[in-house]
Amino acid sequence: MANARLVDPRLLGTWRSDAPLTLANWTFASDTSDSDRARIEEYFGKTTLRYTAAKITSEFDGARTVCPYRVATIDKDWVAIIRREAGRDEIQHLRFVEPDVYCVSVGRNKEYFRRVGP
Repeated sequence: MANARLVDPRLLGTWRSDAPLTLANWTFASDTSDSDRARIEEYFGKTTLRYTAAKITSEFDGARTVCPYRVATIDKDWVAIIRREAGRDEIQHLRFVEPDVYCVSVGRNKEYFRRVGP
């Protein structure tokens, strides 16, 4: 009997990086220069992710990437996914902070994504 693919319906749909929420919670190192800070601040809000049951389509600054993924585990607040990118598996934990908002760890900080469509 084949293993059934786990699907987390909370994840399915289109998500966009939420720059205001991310930056409101971002902690910059004390030695971060103004130019580095501006460059980091400019990065957020540009990524759009579309999740189907088997693929993630990522768009950032006009570049588009499609990669397969699978759900490894699900709980009340979290989903762990394994995505295949550049020939290797990468595990990523997504924490749902609201029904239409999740965050991912970026070093000691978090980037927030907000659902923008089905």
